[in-house]
Amino acid sequence: MGNFDHKNDLTNDFIECIETNLGYRYRFVNVAFLDFCASVYVYNNLNSEEIKSNKKLYNLYPIICGLLNRNEESFIPLLADTNLSESRFKPESDYYEETSETSPTKIQTPLMYILDLFPTFPYGLKKIFMTCFYESQATITDDIKESIDKSLCQIWILNKTFYEVSCQFYFVEQLINSGKKLDYLIVGKSKHNKANLTKLEEKLIMKCSTNVVNVTLRIPLKIEFWKPMNKIESLFIDCFLTLISKEEYENFLPWFNLCEKLFIHLHEDTDFLNDIYEWVSLLNLKRLVISYRNHVFRNLKSFKDFLNNAKKINS
Repeated sequence: MGNFDHKNDLTNDFIECIETNLGYRYRFVNVAFLDFCASVYVYNNLNSEEIKSNKKLYNLYPIICGLLNRNEESFIPLLADTNLSESRFKPESDYYEETSETSPTKIQTPLMYILDLFPTFPYGLKKIFMTCFYESQATITDDIKESIDKSLCQIWILNKTFYEVSCQFYFVEQLINSGKKLDYLIVGKSKHNKANLTKLEEKLIMKCSTNVVNVTLRIPLKIEFWKPMNKIESLFIDCFLTLISKEEYENFLPWFNLCEKLFIHLHEDTDFLNDIYEWVSLLNLKRLVISYRNHVFRNLKSFKDFLNNAKKINS
Protein backbone atom coordinates (compact mmCIF):
# COMPACT_ATOMS: atom_id res chain seq x y z
CA MET A 1 0.00 0.00 0.00
CA GLY A 2 3.01 2.27 -0.04
CA ASN A 3 4.79 4.37 2.53
CA PHE A 4 2.28 6.19 4.76
CA ASP A 5 4.86 8.87 5.46
CA HIS A 6 4.41 10.07 1.91
CA LYS A 7 0.74 10.72 1.23
CA ASN A 8 1.38 11.50 -2.44
CA ASP A 9 2.43 7.87 -2.97
CA LEU A 10 -1.05 6.79 -1.93
CA THR A 11 -3.05 9.00 -4.28
CA ASN A 12 -2.81 6.47 -7.08
CA ASP A 13 -5.42 4.40 -8.90
CA PHE A 14 -6.40 2.46 -5.78
CA ILE A 15 -6.21 4.76 -2.77
CA GLU A 16 -7.19 8.40 -2.34
CA CYS A 17 -6.09 10.85 0.33
CA ILE A 18 -8.87 12.83 2.07
CA GLU A 19 -8.27 15.91 4.22
CA THR A 20 -10.23 16.01 7.50
CA ASN A 21 -10.10 18.18 10.62
CA LEU A 22 -8.20 15.33 12.28
CA GLY A 23 -5.55 15.20 9.59
CA TYR A 24 -5.49 12.97 6.52
CA ARG A 25 -7.30 9.67 6.06
CA TYR A 26 -7.19 7.21 3.22
CA ARG A 27 -9.78 5.06 1.51
CA PHE A 28 -10.07 2.93 -1.58
CA VAL A 29 -11.19 4.90 -4.61
CA ASN A 30 -13.90 2.35 -5.39
CA VAL A 31 -15.69 3.42 -2.17
CA ALA A 32 -16.04 6.96 -3.55
CA PHE A 33 -17.26 5.51 -6.84
CA LEU A 34 -19.86 3.41 -5.03
CA ASP A 35 -21.00 6.50 -3.09
CA PHE A 36 -21.49 8.35 -6.36
CA CYS A 37 -23.44 5.48 -7.95
CA ALA A 38 -25.64 5.18 -4.86
CA SER A 39 -26.28 8.95 -4.93
CA VAL A 40 -27.36 8.83 -8.57
CA TYR A 41 -29.74 5.97 -7.80
CA VAL A 42 -31.21 7.86 -4.81
CA TYR A 43 -31.55 11.04 -6.87
CA ASN A 44 -33.43 9.26 -9.65
CA ASN A 45 -35.57 6.86 -7.64
CA LEU A 46 -36.31 8.12 -4.13
CA ASN A 47 -38.36 11.10 -2.99
CA SER A 48 -37.30 13.47 -0.23
CA GLU A 49 -39.38 11.70 2.44
CA GLU A 50 -37.73 8.36 1.66
CA ILE A 51 -34.31 9.98 1.78
CA LYS A 52 -34.94 11.78 5.08
CA SER A 53 -36.24 8.63 6.75
CA ASN A 54 -32.96 6.75 6.13
CA LYS A 55 -30.09 8.13 8.22
CA LYS A 56 -27.64 5.95 6.31
CA LEU A 57 -28.08 8.27 3.35
CA TYR A 58 -26.93 11.44 5.18
CA ASN A 59 -23.38 11.17 3.86
CA LEU A 60 -24.72 11.00 0.29
CA TYR A 61 -26.52 14.36 0.58
CA PRO A 62 -23.63 16.47 -0.82
CA ILE A 63 -23.34 14.34 -3.98
CA ILE A 64 -27.12 14.26 -4.41
CA CYS A 65 -27.23 18.04 -4.14
CA GLY A 66 -24.26 18.30 -6.47
CA LEU A 67 -26.46 16.63 -9.11
CA LEU A 68 -28.80 19.63 -8.75
CA ASN A 69 -26.05 21.98 -9.87
CA ARG A 70 -26.90 23.08 -13.40
CA ASN A 71 -23.94 25.44 -13.68
CA GLU A 72 -22.21 24.95 -17.02
CA GLU A 73 -18.86 24.64 -15.22
CA SER A 74 -20.09 21.79 -13.01
CA PHE A 75 -18.96 18.35 -14.16
CA ILE A 76 -20.96 16.19 -11.72
CA PRO A 77 -24.18 16.03 -13.82
CA LEU A 78 -22.05 15.02 -16.81
CA LEU A 79 -20.98 11.85 -15.03
CA ALA A 80 -24.47 10.42 -14.70
CA ASP A 81 -27.78 10.19 -16.52
CA THR A 82 -30.02 12.48 -14.47
CA ASN A 83 -33.17 14.35 -15.35
CA LEU A 84 -34.35 16.95 -12.85
CA SER A 85 -37.89 17.07 -14.24
CA GLU A 86 -38.33 13.28 -14.05
CA SER A 87 -36.54 12.72 -10.75
CA ARG A 88 -38.66 11.59 -7.77
CA PHE A 89 -36.49 13.83 -5.59
CA LYS A 90 -39.04 16.65 -5.17
CA PRO A 91 -39.30 19.07 -2.25
CA GLU A 92 -42.56 19.49 -0.39
CA SER A 93 -42.29 23.29 -0.61
CA ASP A 94 -43.04 25.34 -3.70
CA TYR A 95 -41.18 28.39 -4.90
CA TYR A 96 -42.44 30.79 -7.55
CA GLU A 97 -40.21 32.83 -9.80
CA GLU A 98 -41.38 35.49 -12.24
CA THR A 99 -40.33 34.29 -15.67
CA SER A 100 -42.45 36.78 -17.61
CA GLU A 101 -44.47 39.90 -16.93
CA THR A 102 -47.76 38.01 -17.10
CA SER A 103 -47.22 34.51 -15.74
CA PRO A 104 -45.18 33.20 -12.82
CA THR A 105 -43.72 29.76 -13.35
CA LYS A 106 -43.41 27.31 -10.48
CA ILE A 107 -39.91 25.90 -10.21
CA GLN A 108 -37.89 24.14 -7.55
CA THR A 109 -34.54 25.76 -6.81
CA PRO A 110 -31.55 23.81 -5.45
CA LEU A 111 -31.93 25.62 -2.12
CA MET A 112 -35.53 24.46 -1.74
CA TYR A 113 -34.44 20.88 -2.32
CA ILE A 114 -31.74 21.25 0.33
CA LEU A 115 -34.01 22.94 2.88
CA ASP A 116 -36.53 20.18 2.42
CA LEU A 117 -33.87 17.62 3.38
CA PHE A 118 -33.09 19.52 6.58
CA PRO A 119 -36.29 20.29 8.54
CA THR A 120 -34.12 20.88 11.64
CA PHE A 121 -30.44 21.61 12.04
CA PRO A 122 -28.70 19.60 14.77
CA TYR A 123 -24.94 20.12 14.88
CA GLY A 124 -24.10 17.02 12.84
CA LEU A 125 -26.43 17.93 9.98
CA LYS A 126 -25.32 21.56 9.87
CA LYS A 127 -21.95 20.56 8.46
CA ILE A 128 -23.63 18.41 5.81
CA PHE A 129 -25.95 21.29 4.91
CA MET A 130 -22.96 23.53 4.20
CA THR A 131 -21.44 20.98 1.83
CA CYS A 132 -24.81 20.46 0.12
CA PHE A 133 -25.21 24.20 -0.35
CA TYR A 134 -21.71 24.49 -1.79
CA GLU A 135 -21.95 21.48 -4.11
CA SER A 136 -25.28 22.60 -5.54
CA GLN A 137 -24.02 26.21 -5.89
CA ALA A 138 -27.39 27.34 -4.54
CA THR A 139 -28.30 31.01 -4.08
CA ILE A 140 -30.46 32.78 -1.48
CA THR A 141 -33.23 34.99 -2.80
CA ASP A 142 -35.52 37.42 -0.99
CA ASP A 143 -38.43 34.97 -1.28
CA ILE A 144 -36.77 32.22 0.70
CA LYS A 145 -34.06 33.82 2.84
CA GLU A 146 -36.37 33.81 5.90
CA SER A 147 -36.51 30.02 5.57
CA ILE A 148 -32.84 29.84 6.52
CA ASP A 149 -32.69 28.51 10.06
CA LYS A 150 -31.03 30.90 12.53
CA SER A 151 -28.63 28.19 13.66
CA LEU A 152 -27.15 28.14 10.16
CA CYS A 153 -26.19 31.80 10.51
CA GLN A 154 -23.39 30.83 12.88
CA ILE A 155 -19.87 30.34 11.53
CA TRP A 156 -17.27 28.47 13.57
CA ILE A 157 -13.66 28.77 12.47
CA LEU A 158 -12.12 26.03 14.55
CA ASN A 159 -9.92 23.22 13.20
CA LYS A 160 -11.67 23.25 9.82
CA THR A 161 -10.32 21.65 6.65
CA PHE A 162 -9.76 23.73 3.52
CA TYR A 163 -12.87 22.18 1.95
CA GLU A 164 -15.03 22.98 4.99
CA VAL A 165 -13.86 26.59 5.02
CA SER A 166 -14.57 26.83 1.27
CA CYS A 167 -18.14 25.62 1.89
CA GLN A 168 -18.58 28.13 4.72
CA PHE A 169 -17.22 30.99 2.63
CA TYR A 170 -19.61 30.28 -0.24
CA PHE A 171 -22.58 30.12 2.15
CA VAL A 172 -21.60 33.35 3.94
CA GLU A 173 -21.10 35.14 0.63
CA GLN A 174 -24.58 34.15 -0.54
CA LEU A 175 -26.15 34.93 2.85
CA ILE A 176 -24.67 38.42 3.09
CA ASN A 177 -25.44 39.16 -0.56
CA SER A 178 -29.08 38.36 0.21
CA GLY A 179 -29.11 41.04 2.91
CA LYS A 180 -29.41 38.58 5.81
CA LYS A 181 -27.14 38.99 8.82
CA LEU A 182 -24.88 36.38 10.34
CA ASP A 183 -25.91 35.71 13.92
CA TYR A 184 -22.53 34.52 15.23
CA LEU A 185 -18.91 34.40 14.17
CA ILE A 186 -16.76 32.24 16.44
CA VAL A 187 -13.01 32.01 15.93
CA GLY A 188 -11.35 29.31 18.00
CA LYS A 189 -7.79 28.14 18.36
CA SER A 190 -6.00 25.46 16.43
CA LYS A 191 -4.73 22.41 18.25
CA HIS A 192 -1.28 23.03 16.81
CA ASN A 193 -0.98 26.83 16.62
CA LYS A 194 -3.24 29.15 18.58
CA ALA A 195 -3.06 32.01 16.10
CA ASN A 196 -2.14 30.49 12.76
CA LEU A 197 -4.95 31.14 10.26
CA THR A 198 -4.92 30.17 6.61
CA LYS A 199 -5.47 32.81 3.92
CA LEU A 200 -8.93 31.42 3.24
CA GLU A 201 -9.84 31.54 6.94
CA GLU A 202 -8.70 35.17 7.05
CA LYS A 203 -10.80 35.91 3.97
CA LEU A 204 -13.81 34.25 5.63
CA ILE A 205 -13.36 36.29 8.82
CA MET A 206 -13.14 39.53 6.83
CA LYS A 207 -16.30 38.63 4.91
CA CYS A 208 -18.21 37.69 8.07
CA SER A 209 -17.19 40.89 9.84
CA THR A 210 -19.07 43.02 7.31
CA ASN A 211 -22.50 41.85 8.49
CA VAL A 212 -22.47 39.94 11.79
CA VAL A 213 -24.33 40.50 15.06
CA ASN A 214 -22.16 38.70 17.64
CA VAL A 215 -18.48 37.77 17.62
CA THR A 216 -16.55 35.39 19.88
CA LEU A 217 -12.75 35.41 19.71
CA ARG A 218 -10.67 32.76 21.45
CA ILE A 219 -7.38 33.70 19.82
CA PRO A 220 -5.64 37.10 19.49
CA LEU A 221 -6.74 37.59 15.92
CA LYS A 222 -4.46 39.61 13.64
CA ILE A 223 -4.80 39.87 9.88
CA GLU A 224 -2.09 41.81 8.09
CA PHE A 225 -3.16 45.17 6.63
CA TRP A 226 -6.75 44.73 7.85
CA LYS A 227 -8.90 45.88 10.76
CA PRO A 228 -12.62 45.28 11.35
CA MET A 229 -14.76 48.32 10.53
CA ASN A 230 -18.43 47.36 10.95
CA LYS A 231 -20.37 47.71 14.20
CA ILE A 232 -21.40 44.58 16.10
CA GLU A 233 -23.80 44.06 18.99
CA SER A 234 -21.80 41.79 21.30
CA LEU A 235 -18.14 40.84 21.56
CA PHE A 236 -16.98 37.87 23.62
CA ILE A 237 -13.24 37.59 24.36
CA ASP A 238 -12.69 34.13 25.82
CA CYS A 239 -9.09 33.49 26.89
CA PHE A 240 -9.98 31.50 30.00
CA LEU A 241 -7.99 28.45 28.88
CA THR A 242 -5.19 30.24 27.05
CA LEU A 243 -2.63 32.53 28.64
CA ILE A 244 -1.63 35.28 26.21
CA SER A 245 0.68 38.26 26.51
CA LYS A 246 -0.29 41.93 26.65
CA GLU A 247 1.09 42.41 23.15
CA GLU A 248 -1.08 39.59 21.80
CA TYR A 249 -4.13 40.88 23.66
CA GLU A 250 -3.82 44.25 21.94
CA ASN A 251 -4.94 42.53 18.73
CA PHE A 252 -8.44 42.46 20.25
CA LEU A 253 -8.62 46.25 20.63
CA PRO A 254 -9.91 47.07 17.12
CA TRP A 255 -12.89 44.83 17.90
CA PHE A 256 -13.44 46.59 21.26
CA ASN A 257 -14.29 49.82 19.47
CA LEU A 258 -17.06 48.20 17.41
CA CYS A 259 -19.22 46.54 20.07
CA GLU A 260 -22.11 47.69 22.25
CA LYS A 261 -21.72 44.86 24.76
CA LEU A 262 -18.37 43.44 25.87
CA PHE A 263 -17.80 40.16 27.70
CA ILE A 264 -14.23 39.30 28.76
CA HIS A 265 -13.16 35.99 30.27
CA LEU A 266 -9.55 36.14 31.47
CA HIS A 267 -6.99 33.47 32.21
CA GLU A 268 -6.23 33.26 35.94
CA ASP A 269 -2.58 34.23 35.38
CA THR A 270 -3.29 37.36 33.34
CA ASP A 271 -0.90 40.05 34.65
CA PHE A 272 -1.97 43.20 32.77
CA LEU A 273 -5.33 43.88 34.42
CA ASN A 274 -4.67 47.60 34.78
CA ASP A 275 -4.10 47.88 31.03
CA ILE A 276 -7.40 46.13 30.39
CA TYR A 277 -9.11 48.61 32.69
CA GLU A 278 -7.57 51.54 30.79
CA TRP A 279 -8.66 50.12 27.43
CA VAL A 280 -12.21 49.42 28.53
CA SER A 281 -12.60 52.81 30.26
CA LEU A 282 -12.32 54.51 26.86
CA LEU A 283 -15.36 52.67 25.50
CA ASN A 284 -19.01 53.69 25.52
CA LEU A 285 -20.64 50.36 26.32
CA LYS A 286 -24.22 49.37 27.03
CA ARG A 287 -23.04 46.35 29.00
CA LEU A 288 -19.75 45.08 30.42
CA VAL A 289 -18.89 41.78 32.10
CA ILE A 290 -15.33 40.81 33.08
CA SER A 291 -14.64 37.37 34.56
CA TYR A 292 -11.34 36.79 36.36
CA ARG A 293 -10.61 33.84 38.63
CA ASN A 294 -13.62 33.63 40.99
CA HIS A 295 -14.71 37.21 40.36
CA VAL A 296 -17.32 38.60 37.98
CA PHE A 297 -17.30 42.38 37.45
CA ARG A 298 -20.37 43.89 35.84
CA ASN A 299 -19.15 47.47 35.66
CA LEU A 300 -15.90 49.41 35.58
CA LYS A 301 -16.22 50.64 39.16
CA SER A 302 -16.27 47.15 40.68
CA PHE A 303 -13.30 46.17 38.50
CA LYS A 304 -11.36 49.29 39.55
CA ASP A 305 -12.14 48.65 43.24
CA PHE A 306 -10.76 45.13 42.88
CA LEU A 307 -7.57 46.46 41.28
CA ASN A 308 -7.11 49.05 44.04
CA ASN A 309 -7.59 46.43 46.78
CA ALA A 310 -5.13 44.10 45.08
CA LYS A 311 -2.62 46.94 44.90
CA LYS A 312 -2.96 47.64 48.64
CA ILE A 313 -2.49 43.97 49.52
CA ASN A 314 0.65 43.71 47.38
CA SER A 315 2.17 46.98 48.61
